[in-house]
Amino acid sequence: MKNIILISTILIIFISCNFEEIINQPTSQPIIEPTYTPTPTPLPGEIWSEPDTIAKKVGDKFKTELYLNSGTEKVGAFGFSIKYDQNLVEIDKETGNSGIELKIENDLIQVNTEILGDIFIGGYDYEGINSGFEINIINIYWKAIEKGECLQLLTIDYVSDVEGEDIGEPGPREGMGSKVIVEWG
Repeated sequence: MKNIILISTILIIFISCNFEEIINQPTSQPIIEPTYTPTPTPLPGEIWSEPDTIAKKVGDKFKTELYLNSGTEKVGAFGFSIKYDQNLVEIDKETGNSGIELKIENDLIQVNTEILGDIFIGGYDYEGINSGFEINIINIYWKAIEKGECLQLLTIDYVSDVEGEDIGEPGPREGMGSKVIVEWG
């Protein structure tokens, strides 16, 4: 019994001497804020825009290139949209075909730029568009018109193979759009 009392007394003395250190120990890990970082190698079914960051001056013209990773599958159909700040940039209708350059030879690819701030792109090929890890689908030509910063939001509605099966995760899901920074000229 004396041993238990002695051990208890030593433990109480130890705790009371180190009480401040014990209660001042952090109880949780620091919070790490998530940041947007493009995937180094996009997975099959992903669509992304390059370059990922664009810095221009008001009046400058530039282009974004849109790519698709289909892995080893031929693409039967795809559909996606891009939202952009129409107060910051506009489609340069003087370049390409009204600001759009299709990079895949296919009459069944449609691009709608009629709604300011939105671009809708869809395509279908019953034989399949060639498979690949970096298929350049389309280039979009832009003109910087106002100082500011925005992220071009890319939403993937669907990417499927010639059998209609999803390539990658089913949509809608977020793609990787370009960040645009415009400064005064």
